[in-house]
Amino acid sequence: MVSQEADTGLSDTNRETFVRELQELKEYGSSLLVVGDVPDAAAVKACHWMLGDETVQDRRRLFVSTSPDLPDISERLSTSPDRLHPETTKLVTWTAKSRSATTASPVRPPQLPYEGVDPSHVESDKLAELGIAISREIEAFEEIAGELSPSELRVCFDSLTALSAEYDQQKVLQFLHILIGRIQSVRGMAHFHFPVEYDSKHVKQFAPLFDATVELQIADGQPEQRWHLREADITSGWLTPPGS
Repeated sequence: MVSQEADTGLSDTNRETFVRELQELKEYGSSLLVVGDVPDAAAVKACHWMLGDETVQDRRRLFVSTSPDLPDISERLSTSPDRLHPETTKLVTWTAKSRSATTASPVRPPQLPYEGVDPSHVESDKLAELGIAISREIEAFEEIAGELSPSELRVCFDSLTALSAEYDQQKVLQFLHILIGRIQSVRGMAHFHFPVEYDSKHVKQFAPLFDATVELQIADGQPEQRWHLREADITSGWLTPPGS
């Protein structure tokens, strides 16, 4: 996530703690809340960093979409569509029944613009159904791998906006608590997009569930990230993702 050589904008002591904490998040599993009202290109760059090098063969990546618009998985992985395979890449899409009932036409599962990944679509007002679908895809990865290595599972949840609009805070918090626990049970790394400002009330409500909050911004035309580590109570300076 952040190299030993990166300029974190911290004192030597805090920098050592910061880098050590990030290494532990990779070793034991982690959940990251990605926030900031920025263009989608900045969110895509964050995905590149958090999903890791797509050429590493033992990575399993699971995408969860709560939007009718299908995420461009190949773009978020910075890879060509022909490199996507069900053994390493899975997608769960979700639509609330109450939302589809109010639309002029039925909401249908989105169609993939490429072959190789067959989405699992959930249409339900029960968040538990979405959680079950995600857990099943994790189980499928476990069966393929035998046992998932630390940080082998990478999860991109895009985004929490629809859930916070459809359900009260307590239901969403309970859903996230259970889901984060499931992901960390296999020492996976998950990031959850929430495109709102860091100082918003929504972030204050959700941040305590996560190991870190990653704040995004655009500075001089380039995407930057600032990390807020919850347990260590450390905030980095603004970092430029590799390849920016």
